[in-house]
Amino acid sequence: MITTFVAYHEASHVIMAEVLGVRWVRATVVLQADPTRGGKLNLGSVDYEDDDNTLDRWFQAGRDRPSEHLRHALIMVCMAGAIGETLLAGADPDFIFAGAASDRADIERLVGRCRKPPRLDRLHRATAHLIEKHRGRIGDKARELLIHGTV
Repeated sequence: MITTFVAYHEASHVIMAEVLGVRWVRATVVLQADPTRGGKLNLGSVDYEDDDNTLDRWFQAGRDRPSEHLRHALIMVCMAGAIGETLLAGADPDFIFAGAASDRADIERLVGRCRKPPRLDRLHRATAHLIEKHRGRIGDKARELLIHGTV
């Protein structure tokens, strides 16, 4: 069941990225042994073209700030994993919160780079709305991840 949660988590990131125009390269779900936990741990990842590298390229080019829209889109993509896992796969939100530390760290980093702190409650609601709207696509991508392990 945890693998299904991870697949929906990563699929939600991917579809949100597509909907918002953030280019993604690859999504992966793997079942990996974790000796420190005495069992199996499911891991997932999505690699983006428009992640830190895009933001860093803006700064290196001497531009003050990349578009706030890009930052907001990236924040929503980061939020999408936990929201999709909860809404579509029925995962416990407390379990998700504990397992999505890298997403939370990315959100904090992106918020820190915004000119004006975004209204995270609004971005959360907008993300949840888009997750519901694209639930079929997310389900298809999650199934693809479960079958192939990567897309």
